[in-house]
Amino acid sequence: MDQNQNQNPNWGFNVNLAGLRAPTGAAKILPEGYYKATITDAYVNNDKPGRVIFKLTLSEGEFVGTVRTTGLGVPKTETDNVRYYWRGLLESAGYTPAQIDAGQVGMNRELLVGKTVHLYYVPGDKDAGIYEEISFLPPSDWTMKSSAFAKAASNGAINGAASVSSAATNVGAALGAALSGGIGGGLGGQPSVAVSAPTTNGLGGVDASALMSALGGKR
Repeated sequence: MDQNQNQNPNWGFNVNLAGLRAPTGAAKILPEGYYKATITDAYVNNDKPGRVIFKLTLSEGEFVGTVRTTGLGVPKTETDNVRYYWRGLLESAGYTPAQIDAGQVGMNRELLVGKTVHLYYVPGDKDAGIYEEISFLPPSDWTMKSSAFAKAASNGAINGAASVSSAATNVGAALGAALSGGIGGGLGGQPSVAVSAPTTNGLGGVDASALMSALGGKR
């Protein structure tokens, strides 16, 4: 039989498949929850240079190896609110407030690729036009909130009749109530989350997920 001129049967390559999980033919839906992931890629699309794209590969748990994509806008001014999300990303990746507050940070691929980050993930619904949400959390916040989330699940907040999303809402409400005494309510329609500008005293931290609603800005 004649060989199609566009087909080459003499192919071969080397690949390491150790530790990988073979696909079963059905993609798993990543449920809402708290995950650790490795930043496996960071790049800017030439047609959209104002946004850095991150490939996040889950590194623990049942969904290890699952990849999700998110991005952050490049700050356009010295006071651009997106800077808060970049700080949240750096803290999520293990950089300390003291390191971040030391001065101007030169953001680049090498600073982040290979780092473990701590995520809060909410799935989207393409049919309903709802986008998935990925928030970067500092490790201490991630530990506290993921523990509360797991406790709610073990106590029956998540069962056959209640979705993971409902449990997360309950947990979020409980955490909000616990924290509200220290933060205080907003006045005149202003956000109830107070955010201080970065200082050089090495104190504090920025929770990117908490800032989402407060800033109401782009990421």
